[in-house]
Amino acid sequence: MTPARFHELIRELGETTGIPFDVDRNHVCRILFEDTLTVQLEPSSREDTLFIGALLSPLPPGKFREKVLHAALQVNGDETVHAPIGTLAYIERNNLLALQAYLPEEGLTGERVARFLEEFVTEAESWCKAIANSEPAPAHHLTKRNTRLPPPGGLHPGRA
Repeated sequence: MTPARFHELIRELGETTGIPFDVDRNHVCRILFEDTLTVQLEPSSREDTLFIGALLSPLPPGKFREKVLHAALQVNGDETVHAPIGTLAYIERNNLLALQAYLPEEGLTGERVARFLEEFVTEAESWCKAIANSEPAPAHHLTKRNTRLPPPGGLHPGRA
């Protein structure tokens, strides 16, 4: 996505929401939701995509971080999710859980970005609240079928 197309898309997003958004000199638009969650939009280094990302919560070392990361892997690999909101990622340098998504530029409008952002922010906030309440994942992910990640290499204990 070119910087010019990105600026146009952010202008359309502003028209759709009635909120003017700014793009900084690095071609990044940051939007603060509820004074707690910052979502960043920028043209992706992947050709013809818009990157949307949010830093969700710090995850200090320990068992709880292991549980959160295990839950995040399960959610990322859940084949029952038909239209995932994004991919959960761990930023080791900062010990942070993040949610990120790439939207294809083709057919992308300010209105489509606004609709996607509603779902993205809802998902991001659900992870923030779960972690703040010492839950490894939001309840809507914990109540899904009890899935377990297969051991490395696809080996299954007890099977010949």
